[in-house]
Amino acid sequence: MAIAATTALLERSAELERIDAALESARDGTGVGLLFEGEAGIGKTALLADARLRAQAAGMLVLRGRGTELEREYPLGVVQQCLQPPVLEADQSSRERLLAGAASLAAPVVLDAITDEPAAPFGTLHGLFWLVANLTAERPTLVVLDDLQWADEPSLRFFGFLVRRVESLPLALVAAARVDDRALADGPLAVVRSDPALEVLELAPLSEQGVAAFLRSSATDPTGSFARACWAATGGNPFLLGHLAAALRDSGVPFTAEGASLVTSVTPPEIARGVRRALSRLDPHAVALARAVAVLGDDAPLDEAATLAGLDREAASEAADRLVSARLLDDSRPLQFAHPLLREAAHATLSAADREREHRRAADLLAARGAPPERQALHLVATLRAAARLSSDRGALEPAITMLRRALVEPPLDADRFDVLMELADVEFATARDAAAAEHCDEAWALAPDPPSRVRALYQRRLVLDPGSGLGDTLSHRMTEAFAELAEADSSSRLRLIEMALLHYLAASNTHDASPLLEEVSELRGDTPEEARVLITSLFWAFRRGASAAEITEIAARAARQAGELIALDTYVSPSDFIVVALRWADRLDLAEQVASRALDQARRRGSMPSFARAAVHLAAVRRRRGRLDDAEADARMAIGATEGLGVLMATGVLASIVLDRGRAAEAWEALVSAGLTGPIPPVPPLTPVLLARMQVRVARGEYEAALIDWREALRRRQFSGGSPVGWIEDQIAAAEATRALGDQVGARAIVHENLEIARRWDSPGAIGQALRGVARIDLESDPIQLLREASELLEVSPARLEYARALVDLGAALRRAGARHGSRHPLAAGLELAEHCGADGLAATARQELAASGVRVRRPALGEADELTASERRICNMASEGLSNAEIAQALFVTVKTVEMHLTRSYRKLGIHKRVELAAALAAHDRAATGN
Repeated sequence: MAIAATTALLERSAELERIDAALESARDGTGVGLLFEGEAGIGKTALLADARLRAQAAGMLVLRGRGTELEREYPLGVVQQCLQPPVLEADQSSRERLLAGAASLAAPVVLDAITDEPAAPFGTLHGLFWLVANLTAERPTLVVLDDLQWADEPSLRFFGFLVRRVESLPLALVAAARVDDRALADGPLAVVRSDPALEVLELAPLSEQGVAAFLRSSATDPTGSFARACWAATGGNPFLLGHLAAALRDSGVPFTAEGASLVTSVTPPEIARGVRRALSRLDPHAVALARAVAVLGDDAPLDEAATLAGLDREAASEAADRLVSARLLDDSRPLQFAHPLLREAAHATLSAADREREHRRAADLLAARGAPPERQALHLVATLRAAARLSSDRGALEPAITMLRRALVEPPLDADRFDVLMELADVEFATARDAAAAEHCDEAWALAPDPPSRVRALYQRRLVLDPGSGLGDTLSHRMTEAFAELAEADSSSRLRLIEMALLHYLAASNTHDASPLLEEVSELRGDTPEEARVLITSLFWAFRRGASAAEITEIAARAARQAGELIALDTYVSPSDFIVVALRWADRLDLAEQVASRALDQARRRGSMPSFARAAVHLAAVRRRRGRLDDAEADARMAIGATEGLGVLMATGVLASIVLDRGRAAEAWEALVSAGLTGPIPPVPPLTPVLLARMQVRVARGEYEAALIDWREALRRRQFSGGSPVGWIEDQIAAAEATRALGDQVGARAIVHENLEIARRWDSPGAIGQALRGVARIDLESDPIQLLREASELLEVSPARLEYARALVDLGAALRRAGARHGSRHPLAAGLELAEHCGADGLAATARQELAASGVRVRRPALGEADELTASERRICNMASEGLSNAEIAQALFVTVKTVEMHLTRSYRKLGIHKRVELAAALAAHDRAATGN
């Protein structure tokens, strides 16, 4: 029998209207995402095909992809189907334009290119998004994705990434998925379909009237009872109905009341038998080609399918035409079945032995043709390791895990098993599968062929060490053995072992003597990344023994020589972070900002949003210390917009502190509320600063008891993690203020005097000056004027400009209260000028009040709050005035072009301009107006 076509788009007017609206919206510049769901055969594919025709008729670019069961483990396979053709078909200049800027990160995917610097896991998504943005910039685009329930996980992640940003592009995203697949209940597709930016529409089966309408197109006058029987047999499924009608015709069943009783003889299971019958009526060439396409999967190139089928190209082309006439294949190139059910049925015509043999032949064929390892791996696991490496380079870690686990089952040669285990452990660790990574590290250690390999296994094993596992002693024993086994010439492995041992001994408190290792580390110059990592580890020991700022700076500066290399190696946690923190605490802010800026640039190049956000948080903290609050606020907000989860919480803590510095306590609290940080904060070290920031905000709000609860919890966590209080000087002052406000003057004095002792041991002008100011504010028995004079002198030579401004204002206020009104005016005026320069509006307001009380008429800021540019608006305006396009700004800040346009539109209104060329002059005038000059 000939397999019948599916029904026309009966009873789909509402869905077609929604597609038309989505296409029109995309052409108007506002993207829309639609997901049609329904059972197999319900008409999803036909609906998407109609959407393609409508988009093409409207002059839109149409991109299409389709998930298949066979290719679920081919990372970004569905994305390649969509985005590879327009790039490969473009001429050289057009291709360079499509892959310009951040879109260059998509080149390894769409060009199957190998790069010297693989994209970060997020970077591939970032690059693919900007490739889509570049395509839509040329003309409105429709992306059609069918059978999402079979799409590979990285493609689904990109689909979700695109959905969240679809509104910013002239793009219609129309997809379809089966509702009866577990993928809709769990996994990445479930996450995607729950996104409010995606409209989910469920396709209903045909009604009895719809079935009758279809049958009337196939027969002269089907009776109502016959139509009713067909509706009951197929459940109104259009695909099944089409094949049922064809089977009934082939069997000579009349479409009458008499034939109604025979309908159930060719119900759904007949579909597979129908495919077999259809193949049996075709010539051997057509059968061989159909089976080759079933093995290779949809979108099989004709020449590949021909080779696998043992046909020349001309014979294969003729066979394909016959398969199209039999309605098994679509009339398209590359080759694909008309419906997934047909491919499944054709694949099932092969015996298990035939399937294994044909898939091995397919793998050999693809290898000979130089196909990507991932595609070869679909057929033969011998290439799984190469496929996993390429998958990881593309940021697709989940498929890499699957491939490497399959490689272990194959199994690999004994000589290769160690490497497979370590590669698997690396990826498992990167995806937080610590238990599995630990198990594979242990197995690798037992199989390690030499001492350096054992060190490699130990090094990774330490990263996933469970403190409660009891493995600490075992790890110590293994490290001792490794030190004894290593040859002196193997300096790289020894450095790795020293780094591991120092960190392990640090966690084990005083049970190990680390002095011999630390003495060895003290001779390192930081000439290699390995030496720099060990030096960074030694920083923790230096903090523990109470090293001074100068000593810490010396170690951190040596490590900073390799900052670029350390950042380049960074994927999840950057050693450069610790360099920045140490240098910031030591007030070496120039070098700290340089390292953080390099990390930010590196993350931007690699498209790593988590690394970008983390670097922005550190940069914000450094600039806050410098008193560059505008830049610091913009950095913190940029970090919040570029990340999620833990990263948002960290960035929000920094933002709250910055906004508080600017005198906006209510806004600081609102930032904490928006991030869900008003309740318990997870007990992980990166969030202790967030706890401290909340404590400071609560002090500013007068919530002293709650503030001290946060303070005590921070102290408990510091004790547990072995952290140093050197960076907590401002936090201890806030805690002392809360303690005094609750009536405990003795306790408050104890806190600030302990703080001063810590600062003197640390021995940096900024820290001592800041601590002296705290004593002057809290200790009523002290001489505040003398303390504040000393604090001001120290802070004057420190890069901590905001702290200097605070000391000046406090000194002026103390002098005025002591009756020295004239003497108070100079520090108050200097403090006011510096506070305004820093952007510390609250401190500036205090300085104005004090100056007025001293008898000085004080100018007021010329701009009202509604006219002020926000930190984010100012940053975008600055970038635009420097000549960057909206797309370049968006790529640099990890936002959409529409977000940039929105900020610029608001900024133009505030500045009273209409053109980009007017920005520089308008910004200068705005600054003069803000200061009243």
